Amino acid sequence: MPGNGCVWTDINGGGTRLTFSVSWAGYNTCHNLPAAQDDAVSSASSDYGGGWDLKLFRDYNCSLSNFHDYILHSSVFANFNGANCLIICYNDQFSSFRIEQDY
Repeated sequence: MPGNGCVWTDINGGGTRLTFSVSWAGYNTCHNLPAAQDDAVSSASSDYGGGWDLKLFRDYNCSLSNFHDYILHSSVFANFNGANCLIICYNDQFSSFRIEQDY
């Protein structure tokens, strides 16, 4: 059974949460983030299982302008700001997402 992915407007899962279920978002379909989360994501998680990942993009319409994207593999939580930031700290910079197969 597919799980969910979430983004929050604060680190460590704080602030406003938006959940992406497969039944709502579908697989391999791009969605722009709503205004409340556009350029406001500070943490995210992915738990889709079955080789599916949450892919966040810094540009609208899942554009790969300068390869500015971030892949969250299943069962991963990431902060994009602060001391707990993982590798790339794209705090408040994501504008779109899609659920896609892990390659």
